[in-house]
Amino acid sequence: MSNPNHRFVCARLKYVHENFIEVEGGGRLFFDYLVIATGTEYKSLPVTSSTTAEECFLQYQTMRSAIEMADRVLFVGGGAVGVGLCGEIAEMYPKKTITLVHAREKLLNQDISDAFATTTELRLQKMGVNVVLGESVVPPDFGADVIYSTGAPPGAYAA
Repeated sequence: MSNPNHRFVCARLKYVHENFIEVEGGGRLFFDYLVIATGTEYKSLPVTSSTTAEECFLQYQTMRSAIEMADRVLFVGGGAVGVGLCGEIAEMYPKKTITLVHAREKLLNQDISDAFATTTELRLQKMGVNVVLGESVVPPDFGADVIYSTGAPPGAYAA
């Protein structure tokens, strides 16, 4: 259901003013309170640097096709992006063998309560995900496609 008070805009930010922003092409978006949630820099999918819908669609189609063909899917990194993507894949493909490996002793980051991290882990397990905590994975250099779900180089958050 569409909400007339909500609007999705995909544009490059040009300038922030006191109560509005300017985007490339001259558009203005007015606000009472501005939240800038730019995230982190990703080296590969699931977040794309493409600026056109066509490029983005092709990248996501490639990733989706690879996941659809796989019998087993391994997620390395149990941060917010890794956990979220893992949950989505587990829900979409309940017959696949899915494993999530995280270097720390609890999922997500250190600022998250133990109760929330435990609830998240139990929910993933209920969906059939094998959660492995306290282990690190270093991919061999064999040319396989690796998607860094943490948005950082391997080992950047190793315990």
